[in-house]
Order: sequence, then C-alpha cells, then structure tokens
Amino acid sequence: MSGYCYLNGTALVALVGGNMGLRIAVVDLDYHHGNGTQDLLYGRDILFCSIHGDPRVSFPYFRGFSDEVGEGPGAGHNLNVPLPGGTEWLAYRHALSHVLDRAADFGPDLRLEDDRPAVLPHPDEPVSFEKHVKTLFRHRDRQSMTFAFDLWSYEDVKQNAQPILERLHNGSMPCDGGWQKDKVDAFERWVTTGMRE
Repeated sequence: MSGYCYLNGTALVALVGGNMGLRIAVVDLDYHHGNGTQDLLYGRDILFCSIHGDPRVSFPYFRGFSDEVGEGPGAGHNLNVPLPGGTEWLAYRHALSHVLDRAADFGPDLRLEDDRPAVLPHPDEPVSFEKHVKTLFRHRDRQSMTFAFDLWSYEDVKQNAQPILERLHNGSMPCDGGWQKDKVDAFERWVTTGMRE
C-alpha cells in the first residue's frame, strides 16, 4: 500500500460504520486513485467508487484499473473510473453521474466524499485560477485561512501567491499537511505563467 495518508480517516469511518451494520459508500473524486482506501475496503460489503487519472500513466500506477471490481463479500462493490489526461468537462460529468448513480443505487446509510475534487491541468494546458487553482484549496483550507485572506478569491490568492508558494514548498500549508507534488507544481505553474484568472 502507498499513498499520502498517515491515517486514512475515510476508510476508518467506513470500516467502523460497516462493522456497525451500516451500508457505506465511499466516493473518491481527486486526481489520484485512492489505492489505500481500496485496499482496506476490497472484499468488504462497502462500496468504493473512484474517478482518477489513468493508472497506466498516473500515480499509483499499479492500482485503480477498471477490472478491479472487488472480491468475496465485496464482489461488485469496487468501481474504478480511470480517465485520460486532458479529459473534457462533458466526459468528466458523464463519469461523475455514473459514479453518483452507482452510489445512490447501493442505498447507503452513509456516503463519504472528498470536499471537492482538485482539477489538475494537462501538461499543455494553461493554468487558470477558476478552473485549477481554486479547486486545489479545500473548504477546510479556506476556513483555516479566513483570518488572513480568502483562498477562493482570485485577488487574495494573487496578492499572496509568493508566501503561499513558499509555504507549499516547505509543507506548512495547508494546515493538515503538505500537498502532493503535482498540486504544488500546478500552483507554481500558475504563479510563474502570469496568474491567469
């Protein structure tokens, strides 16, 4: 198992809820496949759905393929939807509808989701605040910084871009731990290419 979590809170909540007899659905929408979550839930009567970058070219490279569907009591309860780089909104929306419909059809007592997915730019795509940078900051990141500025405000982030970038590089922002390298790289690309709105 690999990944970015020291303690996988989503999987722990799902496992506890499942052990209590609750029907649980986990929906993972960020760019990287939730391989740690999948590993912990695979084979259990808990639905895990993930939309993520194609694992043939995106981390974690060894997990997140569409043929990983679960086993034993979890057979059919694992849905991976890998997408190619540069996927357009209409294709993503179709994948999202498929995943959310599957979660609803499962009839969960509890559905666990990311705050909101980060939208990472394709390597040849210009980075913009509204489409990419704003999605990097989660609701809880924004809440923790409201005393200083608004992380969902283009003007605020543009004005504070260098200090934010320094904190991203040294791992002190956001408050709950450092970002994955591709997210830091996306923010840095935005800063160094003119901070497009």
